[in-house]
Amino acid sequence: MDKRGRGYVVALFGPDGSGKSTVADLIEETSQANGLTTARFHWRPRIFPGLKNSGTVDTTQPDQFATRSWVFSVAMHFYIFFDFVLGWFFRLRSHLIRGNVVVYERYFYDLLFHPRRYKLARIPWLSNFLAKIVPKPQFIVLLTGDPNLIYLRKPELPLEEIVKQQALMKNYLGVLGPIIHVDTTTLSPIETTVSICEQVGLSTDILQKKLG
Repeated sequence: MDKRGRGYVVALFGPDGSGKSTVADLIEETSQANGLTTARFHWRPRIFPGLKNSGTVDTTQPDQFATRSWVFSVAMHFYIFFDFVLGWFFRLRSHLIRGNVVVYERYFYDLLFHPRRYKLARIPWLSNFLAKIVPKPQFIVLLTGDPNLIYLRKPELPLEEIVKQQALMKNYLGVLGPIIHVDTTTLSPIETTVSICEQVGLSTDILQKKLG
């Protein structure tokens, strides 16, 4: 928690294969070792129900789906946006008030980098506008690395798409303010998490023991 006793949101970004889930698990373990309750979220908070065959995350071959129509994509951008806004106030805010740590994989900003994952057309002007007004996580973590090594870990995205996504993430997330940027292909998952936790104010004793 911060100096005022409030919790915070740690949002993880990175292409498939960058280690988001592993790092999220380790952050949760570290938070609990610090005596803090951890809440985990993946993609939208689901204040609104899911719509059949729309806006659904595909975790196996996310680039194989055809995108939906432009009109449908615009509507879904707003649907997802309001889900995140309401989710922040009705689900995340209670955790923050209690001083909990919220670990988020794929926050709203993922729409800027990979709308096709959600079967949506890329609409930069709209996604950029909505991203500027959606509630902002206190800590934004970008996990990147050598695209070739990331591809070998999880060859679900074409190599060129990994390169493209990393460039988009660096360019956009950097505009939002200070970010925690870690190269996960030069550090182990534990070393990566140590770097992140030290910057968000968590004791890393439990991780240091694992490193020996």
